[in-house]
Amino acid sequence: MCRIFEIDSKDSGPSYADFLAVVHPEDRDTVIRVSTHAVKALAPFEIGYRLKMKDGGVKYVQSRGEVLGDSEGRPLRSLGTVQDITKDKLAEEEKSSLEAQLQHAQRMESVGRLAGGVAHDFNNMLGVILGHAEIVIESLDPTSPLLPPLEEILKAASRSADLTRQLLAFARKQTVTPKS
Repeated sequence: MCRIFEIDSKDSGPSYADFLAVVHPEDRDTVIRVSTHAVKALAPFEIGYRLKMKDGGVKYVQSRGEVLGDSEGRPLRSLGTVQDITKDKLAEEEKSSLEAQLQHAQRMESVGRLAGGVAHDFNNMLGVILGHAEIVIESLDPTSPLLPPLEEILKAASRSADLTRQLLAFARKQTVTPKS
């Protein structure tokens, strides 16, 4: 325990206060509550908590044990173990982080598939708009007052088709060259 808590045990041995001083401030009240209950009830205990080390680092530990009492029910001593679970805890945190990244990537892939599907359907509708606008423009007299609005419709539909192609390229993970 002294090794894990990095406490010098040369003299008479470390006290409860020495050990408690190493417990992370955010976990200290919980450790005190659990240990106080175990002492009063002569009960087994199990608790995970953090240690704040002298170098500023943090260790994660798991303590298990029981409080032994005399024949009159007074606590005599505590027996148990403290296990350094820092590597396991850090691996668990890394696993959680990787799972979150995977879920994000899966969501992005779903968005890409959805965008591709919508863009494909929209592209088909734009094809109809472009085709009919071109047919009407070709059939109009060049002096017709309908020609300028139809040409604007054709330009807007063409710009929309370009945007749709970019969405389709994104959905297919192709290189997109955006233009202003």
